[in-house]
Amino acid sequence: MNQDIKAIIHRVANAFLPGDAEFEKILNAIALTESGGRPDAVGDGGWSIGLFQNHMRDGRGKGHTKEQLFDPLYNTALAAKELVKYYNQGKQKGLTGANLAVYVSKYGQRPKPGNELKVAPNYGKSVGQAPVVTNEPQMMSEGVVTANPPNISTEQKACILAPAFV
Repeated sequence: MNQDIKAIIHRVANAFLPGDAEFEKILNAIALTESGGRPDAVGDGGWSIGLFQNHMRDGRGKGHTKEQLFDPLYNTALAAKELVKYYNQGKQKGLTGANLAVYVSKYGQRPKPGNELKVAPNYGKSVGQAPVVTNEPQMMSEGVVTANPPNISTEQKACILAPAFV
């Protein structure tokens, strides 16, 4: 599963910024920080779903189903669509590495104040490795997970990665 998740993050990062390894590193760091790299992670009392903990009530997960958000490709593409904006802003400010990851997390993920700093120790790690720290340690024990996150349709995947989406 972890190799599949790494491949999904690689594919989505390259769909948004072809050949930009830094964006892929930041997506990996944020996924590790937000969910421990688990596509079945649930946090915030059941409102934050999947790899990037897309929030269904107040965040970018609003208007999407849990089934969609449990799909790692859908979840990653939905997050990357917004995170790329903050990645580009941070690069324009001259940020790189862990500092850029913190910036993208702060403005793109909008975690509780201070939690954006937790992404820095995970910078340079990839999904499949143990995260140094996560934003929501309780999510692992909430018990609201699915063993087999549902797949989205081929049409939905094509829509996510279509040029108009990027």
